[in-house]
Amino acid sequence: MLVKFLGQYLSGRSTAYRWDVLTSPLFAAVDVGVVQGSSLSPPLANLYIAPVIHRLCPTSSDGTGGHPWLQFFVDDGLWSVSRADLDGNVSVLRDEYRRTIAEFDRVGLRVEHDKTEACHFSRKRADPVLDLGEAPFTGNTPLKPVPVLRHLGFYLDKKLTFRAHVRFYGARAASTAQSLLMLGNSIRGMPPAQRRTLYKS
Repeated sequence: MLVKFLGQYLSGRSTAYRWDVLTSPLFAAVDVGVVQGSSLSPPLANLYIAPVIHRLCPTSSDGTGGHPWLQFFVDDGLWSVSRADLDGNVSVLRDEYRRTIAEFDRVGLRVEHDKTEACHFSRKRADPVLDLGEAPFTGNTPLKPVPVLRHLGFYLDKKLTFRAHVRFYGARAASTAQSLLMLGNSIRGMPPAQRRTLYKS
């Protein structure tokens, strides 16, 4: 049933362009697979990488007791490790990173090493670097932990104070408010209703 559904979804499709109230006639869409941003992308990505995730992190592992814990949202993965010392975390993360690369290679996927980030959530000042054994994060250029890590829209700082998150969204809100003031800062400026519509769009 799933194969039949996907076969119908991925082939023989038609589409149309829409601009405000105008809509173009339907025309045949090129069969190029699932488009970026499609509502079907997350379920398909999860179906494809589910076997990899289960091999890397069995369902019995929940991140407690120092066991590594893996989470994925489409193609954004997160390894979490909680050990008594940071050096133990670094050692486990290095091993899990290598296993992740090997498992992804096995199914034809590639890890984008340049997007790899690490953050130690700890009260300690020490931030051990990670030699992941894969370019570009090797002995001479190890992965340096970041002070703030962005994950699924949240900005998490080392001590989990959420100050970085509040600072980012506060600055964004102030910028939006300033822009709205500029749009209406003249005799011929936009009326409030139009500014609200523009902001929402």
